[in-house]
Amino acid sequence: MSTPINEQTYLKRNALACVVLGALYIADAIYNHLTSSVGLKYLTFGLFVASIIFIALVLQSLSKVSKRVFLFSNFEDEYLNHIHNTGYKYAFSLIATFLVLVSITTNIFPHLSEWLLVREFSKFSAGLMFISYSLPILYLLRADDE
Repeated sequence: MSTPINEQTYLKRNALACVVLGALYIADAIYNHLTSSVGLKYLTFGLFVASIIFIALVLQSLSKVSKRVFLFSNFEDEYLNHIHNTGYKYAFSLIATFLVLVSITTNIFPHLSEWLLVREFSKFSAGLMFISYSLPILYLLRADDE
């Protein structure tokens, strides 16, 4: 049985891992267009190492929560459920708005669709989704004195 403290630790570590993964995806998508930047190469490598560390921390805290929390994202604590759902709402709203704006922009300026590769666009969208999910969670969990 998982306690709210274990669930909160899992949620916070999951949000931190999502921030790092989102930054990694966005940096990787930008790196392909800015190949002359050596600093971005080291940043991408550092984010890759940090993502491995944070994923290990998430897996460590995952052993202390129930399977229901991991599979269905159904936390026992109502406030943690609210925070988790708020993160999903922000992520969905932001990515939907971003996709609509990209669709409108590429219809107005068709030459942009030739410049925009599907792989980089997917990485950037995934990174944006990870970050927009995790930042509201970290903001709402900020008063934990940690």
